[in-house]
Amino acid sequence: MVTRAGGQVVDSSAPEHIAGLDGLRGLAVSVVVVFHFWPSVLPGGFIGVSLFFALSGYLITSTVLRERDRTGGFSIGKFYVRRIRRLLPASLLTVAGVIVFWRAMGWFTVSAAHESVTAVAQVANWGQLFGGHAYGQDADASPLLHFWSLAIEEQFYWVFPLLAAVFASRRNFGLALWALFGASIAVTALNAGNAVVVYYSTFTRAGEVLAGAVAAVALHRRSVSAGATRFAGVVGACGAIALILVSRLTSLDTTVYSRGGLLAVGVLSAVTVAAVSRARAVSRLLDVAPMAWLGTRSYGIYLFHWPIVVALRELKVGAAGLIAVPLTLALTVVSFHFLEMPIRQRRVVVRRPSLVAIGALAGVLLAASAVPAAGAAPSSSIDFVRAQQLAAANGPGAAVTTTTPSLAGRPSSAPDDTLAPPTTVSTAIVTTTSVPAPAPVRVAIFGDSKALVLALAAGSYAMPDLQFESGWLDMGCPVGRGGRLRISAREGRGSDVTAKCDWTQRFPDSLATSGPLDVAVAYFGTWDVVQRNIASLGGWRTLDDADYQAWLYQELLAATDSLHASGARVVAWATVTPNPKYGHVDRFDVYNSLLQRLAIDRPGVAAVIDLAGWFAAQPDVKTLLPDQVHTTYEPAGGTGRLVYQRFLGPELIRLGRAN
Repeated sequence: MVTRAGGQVVDSSAPEHIAGLDGLRGLAVSVVVVFHFWPSVLPGGFIGVSLFFALSGYLITSTVLRERDRTGGFSIGKFYVRRIRRLLPASLLTVAGVIVFWRAMGWFTVSAAHESVTAVAQVANWGQLFGGHAYGQDADASPLLHFWSLAIEEQFYWVFPLLAAVFASRRNFGLALWALFGASIAVTALNAGNAVVVYYSTFTRAGEVLAGAVAAVALHRRSVSAGATRFAGVVGACGAIALILVSRLTSLDTTVYSRGGLLAVGVLSAVTVAAVSRARAVSRLLDVAPMAWLGTRSYGIYLFHWPIVVALRELKVGAAGLIAVPLTLALTVVSFHFLEMPIRQRRVVVRRPSLVAIGALAGVLLAASAVPAAGAAPSSSIDFVRAQQLAAANGPGAAVTTTTPSLAGRPSSAPDDTLAPPTTVSTAIVTTTSVPAPAPVRVAIFGDSKALVLALAAGSYAMPDLQFESGWLDMGCPVGRGGRLRISAREGRGSDVTAKCDWTQRFPDSLATSGPLDVAVAYFGTWDVVQRNIASLGGWRTLDDADYQAWLYQELLAATDSLHASGARVVAWATVTPNPKYGHVDRFDVYNSLLQRLAIDRPGVAAVIDLAGWFAAQPDVKTLLPDQVHTTYEPAGGTGRLVYQRFLGPELIRLGRAN
C-alpha cells in the first residue's frame, strides 16, 4: 500500500496503466452498444465481447507477472479483493435496480427472478446454456441477459489466481496457459455447430480470455526495437480496423461463429491488444479523450445500457436507442464518481469489507427470491407435452374444469382481470316469450402450440352461445407445407416440416369428426416467419423475400379453401404477436398483412381476428402472454380464459352470427 498526497490510499499491486488499452475498451463497448441499440448498423457487434475477453486476459496476466517481478510473489487475497472492489458494487447496483424497477412496472416474472439470482451468483452464462436459449433469441425479454459475459470473466478471475499460485515460474505458468488454451480449442471443436454451447459455455469462451493471457506472457519483459514498434503499430491499427469490419459484415446468422469463428476473433483481438500495447503512435491515437473516457467507464456503460434499452422498448418508447444513450452515460457517470471509484480507491472506509460484500449479495438474492412471491407475473413455463396429450385425448377443455354456464355469459363471480376459478350458478330460466334461443355458435380451433393452449382453456369459459368442437392441433407446425425450417442460420440445415404438419387431409378429417362449423379459428404463423427452405423456391427464404411471401399466401388461400370446403362457414385467421426469438418484428407484420389480404380475396369466407392488436393494447399483456407467445391453460383456464372473457368469446359469437 502507498498513500498519495491528500491521503488517498492506493493498492501498489493494482494494475498499471497500459497506453492504448483504454481506447480499445472504448472501442469494444461502443461496438456492443451499437449492436444492441441499432443492430442493423453493426449486425456483428457482439464480437466486442471477444475484444473485452482478450483485454481482460492480457491485463490480468500482465498484472500478475508485474507483481511477481516487483515482490517476488503473488497475493491471491489481494487479487480477489481488487476484483471484488472493481466489479461487485456496480453489478449489484444494476441487479438491484432491475429488480426494483421491473417489480414496480409489474414485469418481474419468475424467469426474471431466476436470472437475477444467476447474475449475482456469477453463473448467468450457465443459466442461459442449460435453459437452451440460443444467443440473441428473445433477448429483449431479459434485462439481465448481458450478465452472461460478465459471468465468464468472473469465473476466470476465481480460477486464474490459483493457477498463478501453483505455477511459480513464468515458463511453467505460460505452458499451463497454453495447455488450457488448447483445451478450449478442443471443446469448441467437439461442439462445432452447437451455437448454445459455443456461445455460452465457459470452456469454449475461455479460449478468448486465454488468448490475451498467452499474449501477455509472450511479451512480458521483452524489449522492443524501433522497427518492431512501428510494425506493432501497423498490426494494431489493422487489427482494430479488421474488428470493426467484422462487426459490420457478419451477423448472428454467420455460421462460422459456432464453428471456431468466435475463437478466431478472440485471437485477432489478442494480437490487436498486444500490438497496441507496444505501439506508441497507435496508443496515443486510441487514447484520445472520447475513446479513453469511454474505456475507463466501459464497465458501467456495459452494465447499464442493456436494462435501460429493454425498459424503453417495453414501454414502447420511440427511438429507444437515442434516448438510451444519454441515460446510460448519465447513470454511468454517477456510478463511476460516487460508487465505483470511492470504493476502488478506498476513499470509503469499510471496517469489514468482506461482511459488507456478503451482506449486499445476500440482500440482492433475497430481493430476487422474495419478489415473485409478492405477486410477480406468471412463470413462462408451460407443459406443452401434457397439453398435446390432453388435446389428443379429450379435445378442447380437457386441461381444465368445465362449469355450468352463467346467464351473463361468463363466470358470475370472477372479474375479468383475475384468475379466480369460475363459479357454478343456476341455469333456471324464466321464459317470457315464445322466441326460441339461437343455436350456439359451433367453433373449432386449428393451429400450432399457441392454438393448442388456447383450445385447452376453452372448456373453462362458460358461454351458452358458444359450442367448442375438437380441431386439429399440433406443436411446431407452420401453415406452409413441406420443406425445412430453422430459426437462424446457426441451426445449419434446420429441421424437416414433417408429415404431421401437413393439413391437406387433416383439416377434412377433423371436420368430418366434428361436423359443420360456424367458425374455424386458424392460429398459425410463428413457424412461418422463421427461415424456410422450400424446394420450389430454392435456398433459405424469409418473409423479407417476395417469392416466399407469394408462396406462403397461396398456402394460406389453400388452407382457407380446405377448411371452408370441409364444412367451416367462416375461417377466422388470428394475427400473431411479434416475438424477436422467431424472427424480425417486421416479418410478423408481413404475415399479419397477408391475413388481411385473405379477408379481401375470400369475402364472406375468410375473416381476421386481430389477437395481436388486442394483446398489444392490454396493460397486462405480460401476464396474458408470460413467454410473449402463449397463453396459459391451467389452473382453471389460466390466462386463456381471460382472453375468451375479454375479447375472443364475443368476437367468435359476432363472426358466427354474421350473415
